[in-house]
Amino acid sequence: MGAQYNSWKRRLNSYRQPLLALFFALCSFLGANYYHYGMWNHFFTLPWLYDWAQPELFPHDLLVGQGQAVTSFFYPLLLTCHQLTGLAWPVLFLIFYLLSLTALFWALQRLGHLLFGQDRAGLMVMVAASLAYPVIADIFLWDSLLMERVLALPLLLWSLYAAHRAHYRAMGLLQGLAFALHPLSATFFTLGSGIALLLSHGWRPRLLQAAGLFLILALPVVYFQSQASQDPLLAVSAEWLSVMKLRNAHHAFPSAYPLDQWLKSAALLLAYFPLVHLSGLRPAQRRYFHGFAGVILLFLLVGYLFTMVWPVKLVIVFQFFRSFKFLHFLFIILWGGLIATRPRPIIILLGLALALQFFYGAWSKTGAALFLLTTVAFAARWLSQKRLYLVAAGAYLLVSLGALFLRGFPNWDRGSQPESWYAAQHWVREHTPQSSLIITPPQTPGFRVESRRSVYVSWFEGTRSFFNEAYATHWWQRLQSLGTTHPRSLPQQYRQNTAADFRRVAQPHTAQHEAIYVLTYRQHRLALPSVYQNQDWALYRLP
Repeated sequence: MGAQYNSWKRRLNSYRQPLLALFFALCSFLGANYYHYGMWNHFFTLPWLYDWAQPELFPHDLLVGQGQAVTSFFYPLLLTCHQLTGLAWPVLFLIFYLLSLTALFWALQRLGHLLFGQDRAGLMVMVAASLAYPVIADIFLWDSLLMERVLALPLLLWSLYAAHRAHYRAMGLLQGLAFALHPLSATFFTLGSGIALLLSHGWRPRLLQAAGLFLILALPVVYFQSQASQDPLLAVSAEWLSVMKLRNAHHAFPSAYPLDQWLKSAALLLAYFPLVHLSGLRPAQRRYFHGFAGVILLFLLVGYLFTMVWPVKLVIVFQFFRSFKFLHFLFIILWGGLIATRPRPIIILLGLALALQFFYGAWSKTGAALFLLTTVAFAARWLSQKRLYLVAAGAYLLVSLGALFLRGFPNWDRGSQPESWYAAQHWVREHTPQSSLIITPPQTPGFRVESRRSVYVSWFEGTRSFFNEAYATHWWQRLQSLGTTHPRSLPQQYRQNTAADFRRVAQPHTAQHEAIYVLTYRQHRLALPSVYQNQDWALYRLP
């Protein structure tokens, strides 16, 4: 009996890291980072999937039509799983998200253990990355909803692990898969990793095999994208540039980034190179970390020059400043490993650059991050391995339960917009022809998600202007037709439209849709037949 118990104990210990990663993923879902479905990028991701599953949905919808030009394998993967399993979209999204987050946390554990030779180093690296925060270019370290880059990120971090194990074919395969899911992320990471390998280890024949595997997976995506887009790669039209500066400057144009984000990024960058020097890693490994960071800095320089000085379309589309996110991961790996294995005062001081990232206005999360980092770092200094795992799991669970108490259980099967917004969508889905077109207030996005109806335009949809100049032009023309062109006064501008204005807007689309409706604020009275009202919204039918 004792031998069987010891056998089970050894087996459980061998799965300790992935089980703890799964535990952290579940805690993150419950509250530590929350979870979102049917929000933000899902405002177009879900309609695209609906449309591919049922092509008769969304006739002549400007945004949904863009789905035909998307070449990421993210969509065929989800659509195939949906058709084979019959799982509802919310269930399928949650499963993929939890698997991806588990793989992300597990990769961080393995990287810390590999580079610093101790389990506690891997644990601290995972803990340091377990609360996501915003980084430059208006994205997060990792995301709270399922997107293309969410599935690609763990593959890229596992490829980093493979690179440091000299498993170059596995590295090329993982980076190729990541490229097939999200080319933007994979391009930055693959170039940074590849150049860093050449600088640290020199040329090796196996790198050619890795490049071949990467190209086998990446070239189909590049080919399909070249066939789908007719836009010039370099030339920038004045109209497209003006649309981009108005709608997407917070992502692509460094002049629009907040000052505090610049300062926090500078602090992290200044602390990074001393961390590499103090890491105690082998010279080749230190050259790798220096080389990777050097490539990222080169990306930032290219991004600034060819966005702000001489605008180049391809550089604006690729949003080069997003590459800085990977420097955060490199910093976390180095700092987490050092604070767990050699917690000298200088390491604690350099860690202030990481702590600073959590000061962004979400004060409950700031407090949670400081509590979690200090608790686990202190425990790593004094406790045994077994007790350290218990303390880390307990601290993260406490953070998760605290967030759950403050925010409630996450809406895993629906978005977090007001209930009246969803009620209007449900009524439209049940009582209007499938070929209808709905004109909605542009500042309130996501009406397609529950209504399954074509929508005229929304401000959020302008993010797709990155990838199609013709779409950007049509999107802007539709906003102009409603007189809603100023982002800070969209509700007021929309309310100024009269019944005659809406008839003028709808007239070019009457032949394409069986019925056209106007959704507006309840206080916004129109001389049109009213078909539905709730506490916030009123729906009118255009004759």
